[in-house]
Amino acid sequence: MWHGKEEEEKQLDNVKKNSEKLLAFVRDNQTKTEQQLHDMRQQKEQAEQQLHDMKQQKEQAEQRLHDMRQQNGEIKEQIDAYEKRLIATESMLVQMQLKNKSLEQELVQPSDTSQITQTANYRSYSLLSSSVLRNSSIDENEHP
Repeated sequence: MWHGKEEEEKQLDNVKKNSEKLLAFVRDNQTKTEQQLHDMRQQKEQAEQQLHDMKQQKEQAEQRLHDMRQQNGEIKEQIDAYEKRLIATESMLVQMQLKNKSLEQELVQPSDTSQITQTANYRSYSLLSSSVLRNSSIDENEHP
């Protein structure tokens, strides 16, 4: 009987050791799983932060694109205004050249007009010339 009790205690000891080993193994696995879960939560937070940052970068890029398109439109308007002024200046230049030729012809081949008419023509030419020069200098001051 005594021998059976020893055997029973030995088996109980083995069961206890095996249970302790199993419990240690489960606790180790639980610790590892908790660490993995913690790491995954951190990775999720980092991914969410990266997503947030990328959305902000996208919004900023869209705003820059909008601003650049607006600036492009403004530049096109300025170019159109410059082109219109250039056309007007060229037209005035052609008119002045025609007036100049007309005055030169009158000086070379005087017509039946009086000296007063020639003087008046010269004065109107001078006023037109100074007006064009003044307008072009104003344009340059406004938009250098």
